Amino acid sequence: NYPWCVAPRVGEQIGTNNGMATNSDDDQKAPPLWQWINLADYRPPTASVNVVTENWWATLGRRPHHDDDDSETINRVNGLEVLSDEQLMQIVPDPDWRDAAAALNGALEDDLMSWRPNRLTLFVVGPPHGGVAGILRQWAEQCQWRVLEPPTPKQILYNNINLLSANRADEWDWVLPTLERVYLRHAAGLGLVRQLLRQACSGRLGRGIIGCDSWAWAFLCRAGPNSRARTLTL
Repeated sequence: NYPWCVAPRVGEQIGTNNGMATNSDDDQKAPPLWQWINLADYRPPTASVNVVTENWWATLGRRPHHDDDDSETINRVNGLEVLSDEQLMQIVPDPDWRDAAAALNGALEDDLMSWRPNRLTLFVVGPPHGGVAGILRQWAEQCQWRVLEPPTPKQILYNNINLLSANRADEWDWVLPTLERVYLRHAAGLGLVRQLLRQACSGRLGRGIIGCDSWAWAFLCRAGPNSRARTLTL
């Protein structure tokens, strides 16, 4: 028995139902919904931001304008009642990240079974609010890895690296889902994240997986220490 998860056998997935398979050719050819790749292999959509923006403005310009109707709409919106948290959860429930966590588990299999398992550091990067933190929390829960919570702004300014070390005093494998919350864009707000990345990539913090949103990652690649650790994205 290993203290980490390994990729499921054929026909099995972590947190998924095995009775959902179909025999149709279309289903067999369909690409997987969740597919993790190396960040260096990621390619953005072919349409540029400028093209998308121009199309949006063109569509907006063709829409008819009715000031009176807009005023009535605003009045109706202002008269709406605020939904409770329970009602919101029924209408728009939180995403179920189990399938994404299962796909991540398969992508990490070779790394987790490496011959230097005690000195492993991996990064998982995704767009802001794209679910990377939730996926990593789901994966950590299933694989029984400790989740490290981000420090407070005060702790960041004091460069308290011992805070993260204390959270893993029992030497458990760890996951830090939100690296973007471990620094401040301030002259005194980068010391902690730099120390963390140096120690994590050197193996001094043991085995860990670090999640980060892509905007923060682009910033830290310039402001933080260089890392050659494997980096995955969706």
